[in-house]
Parts: sequence; structure tokens; C-alpha cells
Amino acid sequence: MIEQIKQVQCSSIKGFLLTLCEKGLGQSLDHKIQHPLYVQCILPLLLDGFENKSATEIIYIVRSKSCGYGREVFNAIGDISNRELLKLALESEPKNEEVVNLIVHDYVENLYFGADHLPECLIVELDDAKNTIKESAAFILNNRGIVRDELIKNHKYYSKLYRDYEVWKNDITGKGFSQWCADKGKNYSWVTTQGELFNEAEDCIEGVDDEPTDNDTTTEQSSGVCDYRQISGRTPTSSFK
Repeated sequence: MIEQIKQVQCSSIKGFLLTLCEKGLGQSLDHKIQHPLYVQCILPLLLDGFENKSATEIIYIVRSKSCGYGREVFNAIGDISNRELLKLALESEPKNEEVVNLIVHDYVENLYFGADHLPECLIVELDDAKNTIKESAAFILNNRGIVRDELIKNHKYYSKLYRDYEVWKNDITGKGFSQWCADKGKNYSWVTTQGELFNEAEDCIEGVDDEPTDNDTTTEQSSGVCDYRQISGRTPTSSFK
């Protein structure tokens, strides 16, 4: 089949291969394109589109990198970031909605990565994060009519988070960032206010008898003990950092 595809040069074959990309370069492994077909037939097609700055083919190259074909893409075009690839696509299609939203998503993912270890520390330089925020904010403003609301919301969240981190860093109170955020009433997933601690402690002891009877077992008595380690390390209720 692969040899037949390679020998046929027509628009219908190109359309067929692009349809395979749509189905086989997604999140589902059930429809993943097999390696020989990708390398021998699909990648050359995508590279032609890359040379012509075609948005469709460049989007599939970006998706290829997240579907296990990053090495093949690297060997073909070198170390080009997703954002650089997508900005090439914008040169030919400046208002391509999918490309614009993929670029904003890449910016947000970059900000998420940098904040992944908060409240302990940032894993990127603060100045670099601020530059990313400034650059991405300008990009969103230039494309505000087509950027998805969810991405704008996420961008605002991380912009606020980094701004608060900078204010805390310049503060001389000596408090940790988590405590500082709690004192300031900041709403981040890892912030625990005193009121939340009190309510969770009450939940832990609810239903426990004030005066255990002689028939209570050790297990029964300990079942209502509040584990403050669980409170301080509870599972975040937000998808944000």
C-alpha cells in the first residue's frame, strides 16, 4: 500500500493523507498513524507544506511532535519550536483561527510550566516569564476577536500569579509565598486560609463521640482523628497552579 501511495501523485492522494493526519495525529492511540506510513508518505507531504508555509501542514507537524514523532520532525527540520512553526503559518494565513489559538495555548503552557513548582519556587526566571506575558498579551490583543475565552481566562490567571509573585518577592515581611497569598486573600489552588483550616478540622471530627464508650475499638476511635498533613497537602480543587 505504501509503495502504491508513493507512486501516485494526485490531489486525491494528498487529500486522503491529510484526512489520515486529522484522525491519526490526535489524542487517541487507537487511530495513530503507523510509523512506516508516516515516515515514507505523510512526513514528505507535511514538509512540502512547511516549505510553502501552509497552515494545514504546519499544524499537523506540530501535532506530530506531540504524538510520538518528535524525533522524525527534528531530523527533518531541526530544532524549531511549535511557536516558531505556527508563526510561519501565520505569515500565509494571518487570521487562521486554529493557528492563533494554538499559539496562545503554547504561551499559556509556557507560563504553566514556569509556575509548576509554586508556591515553593519558580522554575523559570521571573524576567523571562514577564517577557512572555507581555509578548503574549500583545498577541492576544491583536487577535482578540478569535482567541477562545478559556485561553484568555487562563492567560489572565497566570499573569496575575506572576505579578503577585513579584510583589511578594519585593516584600520584606519574611513570609513564604503561600502564607503571603493567604494573608492577602489570593485565590490559588494551594492557598489555605485560616477559615478553611477550621472548617476542614470540623469536618474531620464531625460524628466523633465526646466521650468514647468502653466498647469503642482503637480503630473506631481513631477514625475521627483529624490528619492535618492531609489538610495542608490536600488535592487542589482547581486545574490551575
